[in-house]
Amino acid sequence: MRSTLAGIRVLVLPFGAQAGTRIVLNGLDGTIKFYDETDAWVGLLSPDEWAIGDLDTPGARVTLDPSGGLRVRDANDVLASTLDTQGYTLRDTSTGLVVAEIRPGHIRLVDPDGTDDIELTTESAGSMPNPAYRSAPEASPGTSIVAPLAPVFTTTPADDLSVIHAAAWKANTVQAGTWTPPAGFTERLDEDTSPDDSTLAVSVATKDATTGAAATFVSSQSNWQQGIGSHVVIRGGGPVSPSFLSESHTASVFSTGGTMTFLLAKPPSVVQGNILLAFVSMGNDGGSVPTGWTTPDGWVFLGANVGITVGPPMSTLAVGVWAKLATASEPSTYSVTINMGVGRKTFEACIVAVQDAFLVEGGAHIRIAGHPIRRLLDQVELQSAAAQLCDFTDIAPGFDHLELVFTGTSDRSADALREVQMRFNGDTGANYNMQINRDNVLTQLMSTTRITAGAIDGAVAGHHVGNVIQIFNYAKLENRMVLGNGLHTLTSQLVEETMRGQWGNTTDPINEITVGSVGPTLFDAGSRAWLYGY
Repeated sequence: MRSTLAGIRVLVLPFGAQAGTRIVLNGLDGTIKFYDETDAWVGLLSPDEWAIGDLDTPGARVTLDPSGGLRVRDANDVLASTLDTQGYTLRDTSTGLVVAEIRPGHIRLVDPDGTDDIELTTESAGSMPNPAYRSAPEASPGTSIVAPLAPVFTTTPADDLSVIHAAAWKANTVQAGTWTPPAGFTERLDEDTSPDDSTLAVSVATKDATTGAAATFVSSQSNWQQGIGSHVVIRGGGPVSPSFLSESHTASVFSTGGTMTFLLAKPPSVVQGNILLAFVSMGNDGGSVPTGWTTPDGWVFLGANVGITVGPPMSTLAVGVWAKLATASEPSTYSVTINMGVGRKTFEACIVAVQDAFLVEGGAHIRIAGHPIRRLLDQVELQSAAAQLCDFTDIAPGFDHLELVFTGTSDRSADALREVQMRFNGDTGANYNMQINRDNVLTQLMSTTRITAGAIDGAVAGHHVGNVIQIFNYAKLENRMVLGNGLHTLTSQLVEETMRGQWGNTTDPINEITVGSVGPTLFDAGSRAWLYGY
């Protein structure tokens, strides 16, 4: 038997079968193929890939390979999910949107219809709210390509930034053209490339402030086979409105290989805290759709979309989009790898840098729609009696509002009721306006040196004081308000008080909060204060 099989290079089991359920072992290319009873190719073992599903079309299937990991595709050959060394990604196959992602220290669930994304993170550095991304392919788009509507964030004032991208593809034709950006947008890139005998054209434009509405690019050429419009909204709401900083793009790249790796240059003038958006476009003449987009280290994959012109020959346009928060040590280039089938592929890529975007302070927390839920930032407990209860410094600007909670007892170092005062950024000047209602007695002071945050009775040791104070829009330079509700005890009564205040400084965000008693030491050991961001 051994000598009989020694010269066989292709073996079919059942032996000699040419149709129906069978296994084909091919020693020439090192593959094992599996066919079902309908004669459909449903399985593959090869040196580069293991696959199961509809491999003839190809349609719905699962593949595993060293470079792309585990990938699941739907009946239309659109990537649905991936599992690799970077984590797990789930995509909406109708929109190309990444709707779920698990990566080290990060879980992200994306709202397909709005911006109510949920993110759980343990990152120690600051992070960006997940940009709102939408994309749509268009077959035979004529002269216009639409970047679809993308939801804006609920910021006040509305100052989100739109970055839109258009890509158009024509196989077997070399044609030069230009783009006209949508009204109200500023063009940042206008390129067409024909390294082979086909043409890939791309354009980028930005707008601040944005409404998130659909926007139409117009091309001077009309006979495109496929077009894809992409729309990314970067959240505003920080001290300064986000704006375009710079752009870089690759020279066109041409390849006939099955896997393509190329470098994207970092845009000029990028510094820590900028947001980078990468758009990678691929036109494939006579090949198939990409089977995997490899996310560069430190980037978030927002999604990808594909437009297919059914052949023969089949022609494909694909666009993938990534986002990144720039660090203090960004590399000069970023590496992107795309796995795809045979054919003549043309690539064009660009990175857009955005400055002054809203950032969320780092640390373990959950945020919804880019807004962090209530989170403890700092706390203090007095170990001995002191006049100053707390001095919270270096308060990061990455939250919408602050909440200050304190509770304390008197150490009887004074013989009268003393005010508890609050100041910002160490300012002791007459720059505060405030009013306090104490048991229906209203006191109002303009241009005073502090905001009254309650009172503490020094006539009897152990008397209590407590307050919950909201500090709204602390990181902005306008609409900053203070509102508190507190209690304190006297010898024979419980006193309720409400307070309101405002700091007149219009040049600096609030980054320090000090609370203490007026006069001699009153806060006893064990008095505590907590600062929350939300």
